[in-house]
Amino acid sequence: MKRSHFSLPLLLVLWVLSGCQAAEPNQPRVQSQETDAVYQQIGYNPVLSNHTASMVKKRINGVDDAVSVVIGEDVSIALKVTGIDRFRLKGIKKEVASQLKKDLSDRYTIHVTTDKKLFQDLQTLKRKVNHGEGTPKAIIKTYNKINKDMHG
Repeated sequence: MKRSHFSLPLLLVLWVLSGCQAAEPNQPRVQSQETDAVYQQIGYNPVLSNHTASMVKKRINGVDDAVSVVIGEDVSIALKVTGIDRFRLKGIKKEVASQLKKDLSDRYTIHVTTDKKLFQDLQTLKRKVNHGEGTPKAIIKTYNKINKDMHG
């Protein structure tokens, strides 16, 4: 008798868990379609965004982290530079800009910053775009404001 009391709740828990897992695969597919639509509307290039950030982290000494967003013909990259390398911010920014100009075609406008707040803002924007959050108009408005703030 004790055995049936134990197995019934266990079966119930397993049944609930298996039902939850079955529903999960459908959600990313719908979100992916919505995200792809936003990418097309705003001209977001996720592959180039990820490539430029990882390339800069690997090639440029002093860059601890980088986040990049490519929308249309604008490449915006924010750099995290810590420690003694913070004394070389201007040189690091120039080196990144020149490396990106060399690697990318001339049709792209390069925006580079080492500002901590703009790093967070660009990181937040990238997360929102990747998750399909926000309207295309709001995303573009935020992106343009970040680019404007990069140039003072």
